[in-house]
Amino acid sequence: MKNYIKQTIFLLLYICNLLSKGGFCGRYSYKKRYSGSMVILANGPSLKEVLPEIGVKKEFDNVEFTVMNFFAFDSAFLRIRPRFYCLADPMYIRADSRYEEVKKLFLFLQEKVDWDMNLYIPKGFGKKNFLRYSSLTNPYIHIVTVNATIYEGFECWRHWLYKKNLAMPLISTVAQLGIYVAINSGFQNVSLYGVEHNMICSLFVNSENQLCNRMEHFYDHSVVLKPIIKADTNEQFKITDYLTEMGALFRGHDLLANYAKLLDVRVTNCTTVSMIDSYDRI
Repeated sequence: MKNYIKQTIFLLLYICNLLSKGGFCGRYSYKKRYSGSMVILANGPSLKEVLPEIGVKKEFDNVEFTVMNFFAFDSAFLRIRPRFYCLADPMYIRADSRYEEVKKLFLFLQEKVDWDMNLYIPKGFGKKNFLRYSSLTNPYIHIVTVNATIYEGFECWRHWLYKKNLAMPLISTVAQLGIYVAINSGFQNVSLYGVEHNMICSLFVNSENQLCNRMEHFYDHSVVLKPIIKADTNEQFKITDYLTEMGALFRGHDLLANYAKLLDVRVTNCTTVSMIDSYDRI
């Protein structure tokens, strides 16, 4: 009974959220736009070992690639020429501490991309707002919006809503946006690289009582130990709030895995050291 009430509340909140945000427009519903295999290159440190193998190992032959965030700054970007790029962080539509780096990314994409590439963003960014902030006018870059209205309630509704992109799981990390896009694009096989998701393994509280973490991406030259700040408010995270968010992150992967199975899409986690247990492993 309690679970039924909880699911009903989820449904009511979803409907209110959908109506208030105009979620019927800017959708990326399930359609066999593409076929075959998709390789998603997230930005975890293990990707350093994977990139030299692209073009050498046969598992990377005849596949599409999805990249994200600041991947374009790596030399592999121009070699791979990915047709799928995902951005999900609010820093791509409003100024924050990484403003200069974000603007540099947009300039690089504007000047260097000379092949057709879909750039996927949450519909909540607003396509016009995103184009104005990014100043992207490159005709090869096609902006595609994805309705990121959250729904995690009744399964009978959930998968139908995900197929229509009237809803999707909570996007806690841009890799999840990439997985959802790959599924709804029609790919039969999705392979994940660089998705360590081991943020909880290096948590500590410093002498100033700040919750900190080890921040490391494949394109970084050093490991940074820094306080964990909320993206929307710039407030310091409390450990209770942070662990709750981490639970939601892994819950999102569970929901994506269930959705993929419904559509007979095989998602394989190829990251050697990963905390995600939602997908098949190699």
